[in-house]
Amino acid sequence: MTMELPVTELVFFVVHDNHADEFPAALARGAEYLRAAEGYRGHTLSRCIEQPNNFVLLVHWRSLADHTKRFRASLDYIQWREAITPFLVGAPDVRHIVAGEEPSYDNLLRHPLMRPHGMAQVQAGKTG
Repeated sequence: MTMELPVTELVFFVVHDNHADEFPAALARGAEYLRAAEGYRGHTLSRCIEQPNNFVLLVHWRSLADHTKRFRASLDYIQWREAITPFLVGAPDVRHIVAGEEPSYDNLLRHPLMRPHGMAQVQAGKTG
């Protein structure tokens, strides 16, 4: 049996300009579906200061399989997507990193969506 490492999912969102202020609340409502997922460990949403329609979501998972195999195959995933998709300009950019190796904000800013922008934390989820 192989041991799976905890991972952090990085999700880069671009939101329609006229809905950017509403997006954090919509994501908070949709987060009930994240919290119900097996292996979910918490999340944090940050908003770009200079481009306020850009957001980064960090979701902490017990394992990559908890996110990519179990959550994405669930009804909760469908409901999660329905809660946030109307706000989005295109599909989000999703990446995974080993938990505990979260990038600094400087490294996040190197992502093409965020250059040369700063971030401001706007909402956090469950921890532990």
